[in-house]
Amino acid sequence: MNENLQNFLEKYYKKEESTIKTIEEKILKQKERENISLADYYFFQIKKEIKNILVNFYSEIDINEDDFNLEEPPFYIEGDFCFDCFLLAKKIKKLPKELSEEVAHLINEDKEKIFIEEAGVEGAYVNFKLKKQIYIKILSQIITLKERYGESNINKGQVILIDYSSPNIAKPIGLNHLPSTIIGQVLGNIYNETAAIVIRHNYLGDWGTNFGALMWAYIHWGDDKKIEENSVVELKNLYVRFFEEAEKDKNLLNEARELFNRLENGDLELLKIWEKFRDLSINDFKKVYKRLEVEFDIYLGESYFLAGVDKIIEEAIQKNIAIENKENNLVVVESLKNLPSFLLKKEDGSTLYLTRDLAALKKRFELFNLNLLLYVVGSEQSLHFQQLFALAEALGYLDQKNKKAEHISFGLILIEGKKMATRRGSLIEMNELLNEAVEKSKEIILVKNPEMTADKINEIAEKIGIGSVIYNSLKQSRLQSINFDWNKVLNFEAASAPYLQYSCVRIKSILKKFLDNQLNDEEEINFEKFLKDLENINFENEIELAVIKKMMFFPVVILRAQKENSPHYICTYLEELAQLFNKFYDSVSVIKTIDEKLKNSRILLIKAVLQVLEKGLNLLNIKIPEEM
Repeated sequence: MNENLQNFLEKYYKKEESTIKTIEEKILKQKERENISLADYYFFQIKKEIKNILVNFYSEIDINEDDFNLEEPPFYIEGDFCFDCFLLAKKIKKLPKELSEEVAHLINEDKEKIFIEEAGVEGAYVNFKLKKQIYIKILSQIITLKERYGESNINKGQVILIDYSSPNIAKPIGLNHLPSTIIGQVLGNIYNETAAIVIRHNYLGDWGTNFGALMWAYIHWGDDKKIEENSVVELKNLYVRFFEEAEKDKNLLNEARELFNRLENGDLELLKIWEKFRDLSINDFKKVYKRLEVEFDIYLGESYFLAGVDKIIEEAIQKNIAIENKENNLVVVESLKNLPSFLLKKEDGSTLYLTRDLAALKKRFELFNLNLLLYVVGSEQSLHFQQLFALAEALGYLDQKNKKAEHISFGLILIEGKKMATRRGSLIEMNELLNEAVEKSKEIILVKNPEMTADKINEIAEKIGIGSVIYNSLKQSRLQSINFDWNKVLNFEAASAPYLQYSCVRIKSILKKFLDNQLNDEEEINFEKFLKDLENINFENEIELAVIKKMMFFPVVILRAQKENSPHYICTYLEELAQLFNKFYDSVSVIKTIDEKLKNSRILLIKAVLQVLEKGLNLLNIKIPEEM
């Protein structure tokens, strides 16, 4: 690296030393936090009970809880849970149907079982019913744990850095950044829920040949007053204008490349312009992130890691991983894990995104002693990450045990079936998108509640509009491309954020009526007092037990979403729980229940549903209005 550039960047990034120290302190502190054990949840206790019955009989076989998956049976099958015997049959070397009958018999004959009432068989499936008092204990656990219900210790002590959002400076955050921003934030929430120590990193695109184009445009057409007033929008306009002009005059591209070479060679005038662009951009980005309630521990862009690039290239050459061409100075990796050959250094000596990314990977593992680094980046970059990880493993920066990295890919957001591109000026800015979502929400709220005050409409619309945009990015598998459509984003029916938000508001309204009718002027209901004598809790409707059973799966769903890095499992679960609650609400009157024990039991039930829905939406970064 050029000495002038190195000195400039070291001085510029001096301010980040305190941020890095804060993260180091956070890691030490969070390693000491107490967490709820996954084994404490009843779902896993039931699995353990089944496993113990199997182990006692098949003592010579190594059976573990991963050999069978508890699921809800189809509606036409009687039973609370079921599991298939296909995996077990392979281990035990029996036909699945034969084994299912044997396993059901073993469960029924066991005299020490705590949770299971009886077991039956349907083909290769074992179906079983739980003892009714277990439902009361599950409900009690949810109410007692409050907002902690669902958390676990499965990743305790693991330090995980999530690289997400990563916009390019001098350009507005666009709709194309929405999936990375939202998926990354939510994965951070989910990993935190499983006791991982999460570092949230916004790896800014703040270096590269595109800055040559931007600086050329700024030097020739830039207006500092306009840039101060509306920084990233004005800079984007300059960038777009440059490529429009470059279509007419191809020589502009060469001049832009020369400017970037000057930047890499430490031209102080250009570096000061770059610094200005970077600082203005981050200030602008933070305004958008604040609306989405997206947070980062640190903003370190590609420029921060430039100092390590030259050493890495030299190391790759010395270890015969890369080859340097003496004639044109190109550094090439020709053969690595059957991947296409790729460059580490250009002919003019300038760095590439791949080499800067490799330097960033190495440095972040060193800085924070990471166990896992997740890159939340679109699927079109899959080859880049294959090359990056293969190179990092060859150099010893990654291994399969203690230092792992994973590309969390996602599909494109399409507008009328087309990908957006800043050079063509077709970028949809995220802030404009959020504004439009809020305005459209206001229109809907006004139709439903014409008497509502403007301030209240604004408050509710902000949560509904932004929640809808977030949910639309999460509700399907992240691998699917999203063709952006307002009719889907602001769908107030099922499978939408407003549907889930309204379910929460509906429950709060019931609880408020109960408070007004039963507890006079008390500020809040002490739900735990209802739990002092569990025998006073009872239910008379199957839908009530179905709701409790669904809530028992919540810790399981969080764990699956974490293991597969797929937030959509939480979306699907919340929709199913809300549908069950609304079915319960439509068939049972809570407030008008005459029997006092039954009424209190139902109040506990809907309070538990509210807790789970609120917790799930909080994990998805979606806020709930007080009324709708």
